[in-house]
Amino acid sequence: MMKVSRGKANPQTVQKLLAEKLG
Repeated sequence: MMKVSRGKANPQTVQKLLAEKLG
């Protein structure tokens, strides 16, 4: 889906992905 949001992406996107992963 978002392979670009691996870690180089903005921290906001990473946090959003983490929040979604955590539920």
